[in-house]
Amino acid sequence: MKKKQVFFEKFENNLWKAGSSHIAGIDEAGLGALAGPVVAAAVIFKPGEVILGVNDSKQLTPLKREKLFKEIKNKALCYSIGIIDIELINKIDNIFTVGLEAMKKSVINLRVKPDHLLVDGRHIPSVEIPQTSIVRGDSRSFSIAAASILAKVSRDNLMAAYSKKFRDYQFCEHKGYATAGHIKAIRNLGPSPIHRTSYDFVKGLCGEFSKAYYFYEQIIKDSGDLSELNRVVIKIKDNKRFLGIEIARLKKRVKTKMKYLKDRRG
Repeated sequence: MKKKQVFFEKFENNLWKAGSSHIAGIDEAGLGALAGPVVAAAVIFKPGEVILGVNDSKQLTPLKREKLFKEIKNKALCYSIGIIDIELINKIDNIFTVGLEAMKKSVINLRVKPDHLLVDGRHIPSVEIPQTSIVRGDSRSFSIAAASILAKVSRDNLMAAYSKKFRDYQFCEHKGYATAGHIKAIRNLGPSPIHRTSYDFVKGLCGEFSKAYYFYEQIIKDSGDLSELNRVVIKIKDNKRFLGIEIARLKKRVKTKMKYLKDRRG
């Protein structure tokens, strides 16, 4: 059976037919990580250019991404990588804004000025170029999918380099995302210089929540009784000193522990 060819250029074709010749696809990688930079990519192809196999980077194997990464760079009219480092991420302390800044940086650094932007799921502010926001663009637009591969592989390569510098955290395996092993490393070792220490979640892992939070966290952990857990929920709600993130995390822990106890009872 012949393998289906994957390419999707509906958005690009419409713009090419309308007279746009330099269409840039833009996407980012690393917004959901606990460590490392946010990386965005912008890429422009000549009208009609097709690279078979290009797809949302999350749908591809690492080996396939690496192969397409090289092919995209070779066949693109031009491309650019925009990186926001950890210092600025912690300073801005708003990951959505960080992603937009990375995208903006990738557009500004393009060697050829685009006449239209195709952006994955958002609108880049302060860029005076016509742009189209496409929800799930990395799975619907050829140019955005290509940008997602450039951004993902570029960031993965940076995290592999950081893994050699901060060996105990094994960034080459999880790329800074919240895996069980990564969370355990932060708890045991504290944050590295590339961790996003402005995040409440990371602060919590590093012991920066209130004493009451850790008191109740231990109670939940040690509890073997559903009625006791229900009483804990009431006490958490009545404590006006908890931060919103503390309440959310404690409730989640209670829910998980209740499910565990019910499953064990069943």
